[in-house]
Amino acid sequence: MPRGGSSLQRARVGLGCALVAAVALVPAACGGGSSKSGSTATSAVATNGQAARTPKQILASARAAANAARSVHIAGHVPTPGQTVSLDLALLRGRGATGLIALNGIPVGVTQVGHALYLKAGRRFLKAVGAPEAAVQLLAGRWFKAPTQGPQAASLRSFRQLTDMQTILNEVLTPSARVSKAGTGTVGGTPTVVLRDSDGTLDVSLQGPPYPLRVRQRQGNGQVTFSRWDAPVTLAAPAGAVDLSGSG
Repeated sequence: MPRGGSSLQRARVGLGCALVAAVALVPAACGGGSSKSGSTATSAVATNGQAARTPKQILASARAAANAARSVHIAGHVPTPGQTVSLDLALLRGRGATGLIALNGIPVGVTQVGHALYLKAGRRFLKAVGAPEAAVQLLAGRWFKAPTQGPQAASLRSFRQLTDMQTILNEVLTPSARVSKAGTGTVGGTPTVVLRDSDGTLDVSLQGPPYPLRVRQRQGNGQVTFSRWDAPVTLAAPAGAVDLSGSG
């Protein structure tokens, strides 16, 4: 599934879900679920009718529902060559996100408020991104406002991509190849219709708005779930954050 391109494009999940970074990203809390390949029947519970539609129509409905939502929670993990990225983020459209990102088990607290990116990391992460020892001593375990210029700013660009709700949804809902139905399933107890392309699968809710609920890699165990659509998300700059925004 991973292929050349931008840092996001190198770690796609399911239907083109690109959720990775060059430096560090997120711990998983994926919702459970299963899919029944080849089945087109759903339970007796009232559904939104998406199971009877064509794959193209289902994808269009999922895109419309997602684009109408103001917020979403994403959680999961994406194995890529040499690393595993995990995430647990609440995103607010056009405003930012807050939560946790981890690279190979190294966690980083993340809060994006408008154009300001705040991070809270330990010594392992700070050393991994090349911070000098004086900076490690100052910043380890503390919130800091990320630089906006210099090499560190460039290396942290992936964090900003992962906190943009529209960027993530565009990737999730852009298939890499022809989409087909792959039966029905459940995600966190919600019935779904499953779409498949050459990279993996996408579960679309069969109850209420047809939100995308989960993307899974065809090869490997990578998956990301989407929940708490339109739930309130509060974003605020962390108190006492060290301001490095003007430094390189």
